[in-house]
Amino acid sequence: MPKKPKKEPIIYRGIQCDSDEEKYFLFWCFELISKGVIKSVTRSESIVLFEGASETVTVTKVLKTKTTAKQVEKKFLNPLVYTPDFDIEWSGEPLLRLIDKDYASGNISRIEVKPIFDKNGKTASFVIKQKWCYQQLGIFINLCIPDKLFAATFTPTEYLVTAKKQTARKINWKVRGVDEWLSTFKNL
Repeated sequence: MPKKPKKEPIIYRGIQCDSDEEKYFLFWCFELISKGVIKSVTRSESIVLFEGASETVTVTKVLKTKTTAKQVEKKFLNPLVYTPDFDIEWSGEPLLRLIDKDYASGNISRIEVKPIFDKNGKTASFVIKQKWCYQQLGIFINLCIPDKLFAATFTPTEYLVTAKKQTARKINWKVRGVDEWLSTFKNL
């Protein structure tokens, strides 16, 4: 059976994306960078949620002439490492806090991007890790669904046209530009 060809990685402005939704989120971020609202957006670093568990056991080998015993470290639970998608460094007050429940650490927001329809159930897995990160480490990871974010804030210009056919994208919400949306905040 022939192997499926590997998908080319998606790279947007030097940042690797694991999905189209991550790329669409970056459209939003870079539009806010151009307005001076966001300083930077980077890939997040991994967070160790669980170190793993092991125990020392004695392994006995019976040979023809002798029996040997040695202590071996036996791992029975693997470590759990979680990596959020992006870190946003805001220039001032984190705007996500104004539109949703963003609990930024200072002016840094950690983001996990998911599609509106999650056929693999990864959003449910994320919600557990989100709670774990917050309870154990005090780190809040924001769940971002680009379509909902765009409907609540603004639709990035690059998102309005499809990449392959360069046709107008079908959008089911009122499209606002970044300037129109930012004008709703008096203190910027």
